[in-house]
Amino acid sequence: MTRLAGIRIPRARPRPNTAGAPATKPLLLVPALIWALSLGALRVLLVRQGWLFGSDRVFFVDLAIGAVFVIVLGYTKYRRDQRAPDKQNKGDTAPFNDLLTTATAVVGVPVLLTSLLNLAAPASPANLAVPPCRKAQTHNVSYLGVTTGPIGNATRSGPGLSYSQTDRFESNCMVGFAGYCIGDPVKDPLVEPWVETRWLLVSQHSGLPGRWIARGLAGEPADQRFTTAAYVKPQSANRDLKYLGPEVCRAGRPMPGRLTVESATAEGGKMKFTARADHAVWIGMALAIPSEALRAGSDIRWVGSGPTDQAGGFSSQWDPSITRKHLLPNRQAPVVATVLAVPCLGPVGPAPADTAAILQYKIDQQGDVNRSNGEVDKGVKERLMTMACDTEEFEGGAEKTASEKAD
Repeated sequence: MTRLAGIRIPRARPRPNTAGAPATKPLLLVPALIWALSLGALRVLLVRQGWLFGSDRVFFVDLAIGAVFVIVLGYTKYRRDQRAPDKQNKGDTAPFNDLLTTATAVVGVPVLLTSLLNLAAPASPANLAVPPCRKAQTHNVSYLGVTTGPIGNATRSGPGLSYSQTDRFESNCMVGFAGYCIGDPVKDPLVEPWVETRWLLVSQHSGLPGRWIARGLAGEPADQRFTTAAYVKPQSANRDLKYLGPEVCRAGRPMPGRLTVESATAEGGKMKFTARADHAVWIGMALAIPSEALRAGSDIRWVGSGPTDQAGGFSSQWDPSITRKHLLPNRQAPVVATVLAVPCLGPVGPAPADTAAILQYKIDQQGDVNRSNGEVDKGVKERLMTMACDTEEFEGGAEKTASEKAD
């Protein structure tokens, strides 16, 4: 204090010399965070593209990102201390050097980064019913299914039982598939006596750079892996399962050809249908009645389905008298009944729409049935195809079609 004319004037305290002082401690985190976030963004991209998959593989990548953060952080601290004067280093009591603060930076930030990465792109999608199979990708795939083989699912180099085994998945795990080819028929284990002709191709990368990355980071096999759809429980909509085309499926069997149907009047006024298609192993039939003409019952009805004979043919019957009982009385216009037949690739698996055949009949006011022609709504055709290859009548091991039960 200085006295001046009886007044005490406080002395100004000297300001500390900050020239050459080390940077503020939060700046130490910046280079490490930049590296970690850049690698984290790359990791998210790899997982979402399906180039990096497998819980163990993703875990090690997350661990590597955390290690990079710690290494860059330690190197940045070392370089800063090398540039700082010795006297400042000796008196440095910044929080960074405190054990608790250091542990928070070195342990807490990598844990936080790992948690954020798994929220943005988890090793497996959050909506999966079961964990992914080993060496099977589930991100960015067209179709998902769960393996149900009693001793796991064998995969083969082609869509058939004669092809060599290329891998094996454990039972009750998730696999991503690219689509299907037609191959050797396999008995369905749940819906007898149905057979399944679709062989699913496990998703894998063929183009660059995805092929190199997936093989290097995720251990994706180079061989093709086909497995029968008979031992795969669908986890995606049936519409998402696409035929892979003749080029990819050249080692398999041909897709069933366009179906032809012959009709004739059988005993008791029943209509007998004989359907044939090249390469078909199962054929199904269904019937549509306009809902506004019905007094009761469904407007889409199953007629019959079953295996083809050696000539690729299948026969079934429709009894118009049963349909007439369900029609509204005193109708003013004839009712058009539509019969559709389509090859079935497997349970609830009709062949493409261009293989189906359609017949139409008019039921007049007197109940007489005559052939007719007309347009069929696309939505009605899709429902008919689904019903024709439905398995409801066979669940529980039934061995007869509806027409056989009526005889």
